[in-house]
Amino acid sequence: MREDQQIYVRKDGDIATIVLNRPERRNAISLDMWHTLYERLIEVERDEAVKAVIIRSDDDKAFSAGADIGEFTSVRASSASAKLYNAAAHRAEDVLARLNKPTIAMIRGYCIGAGCELSLVCDFRFADTSAAFAITPAKLGMVYNLFGMKYLVRQVGPSNAKDILYSARRVAAEEALRMRLIDRLFEPDRLEDEVYAYARMLSQNSQLSIKGTKRIIHEIMDGMTEENEEISALVLSSFDGPDYIAGIEAFLNKKVPEGERGKERGH
Repeated sequence: MREDQQIYVRKDGDIATIVLNRPERRNAISLDMWHTLYERLIEVERDEAVKAVIIRSDDDKAFSAGADIGEFTSVRASSASAKLYNAAAHRAEDVLARLNKPTIAMIRGYCIGAGCELSLVCDFRFADTSAAFAITPAKLGMVYNLFGMKYLVRQVGPSNAKDILYSARRVAAEEALRMRLIDRLFEPDRLEDEVYAYARMLSQNSQLSIKGTKRIIHEIMDGMTEENEEISALVLSSFDGPDYIAGIEAFLNKKVPEGERGKERGH
């Protein structure tokens, strides 16, 4: 992908990095960027060589400052146009949430509004101490959408979600960690190494297991309490797969399994 694009993909071995690249606007997300993000995610999902995905900015000052407010008087000028905008955003976020590979948001600087929502639909959020979070519809006279609120409430609980949304205040990285808005917190000079090391670790594990686990966790979050035939078949089929055979053999022989599990690569 061309690095002069507002969203591009950089691949290194089995890790794909989706880069938000609009530094002059602190990666404020436009309608066009939601469409582009959807296209990039579909490409990454279909790429069987990719085993882990990182979403980041190359701008140290912002992961994303949120939706592009400059568009509010055009693409979000009315309920009808806002509906189209929301549909584009939700389409991209839903693909990201259910991507058949593990995803990590690498967060530096501002992570506001739509940027925070984007990070919440990733599997993990790793940040450094410069990160600052906010979701600000209460300052704009808007009602936050159910899709985004669902992921926020799941992550931080209803009381913290109400605090974030009612107050629209800025939450520093240390508090974000305490309320579980992020999963891991590092000093700025360690963040990138830690994120890519974790992604490499995931890429070495059974992708069949990771995909199946992610699918079942989403089913649980969507309300499933008992296995249906489809989920039962998914679980049982893993016992006939090459990853299970290689994993058992490796465990018995006390060695790292090869084959479908992949090999460690740098970033």
